[in-house]
Amino acid sequence: MSADTAIRTIRLTERQARFLDEQVAAGRHPSESDVVQEALLRYEEELAEDPSDEELLAEAARGDADLAAGRFRDDDTPEEHASGIQRLLDKARVRAAAQHGND
Repeated sequence: MSADTAIRTIRLTERQARFLDEQVAAGRHPSESDVVQEALLRYEEELAEDPSDEELLAEAARGDADLAAGRFRDDDTPEEHASGIQRLLDKARVRAAAQHGND
């Protein structure tokens, strides 16, 4: 084992363990460790792409300031507005669920 690796003991649900075994059995990854490392890498990349709450609040404040100053576009359709709002709500629900799962 190289100096840049660490051994961890983790608990998995039956479903997660079955998925891990299936990935190795299918030849998708050579070992269970490789499956977990791939999953963690993807999660890390996803988090890096996701704006922080502070960034979202700052963007909302810029939008409010632009609206108050009369700087806005009014060429979106009502459906596009609704779709944008729905995407924000979906993202907020995912964040809330993740936070409650960590409590």
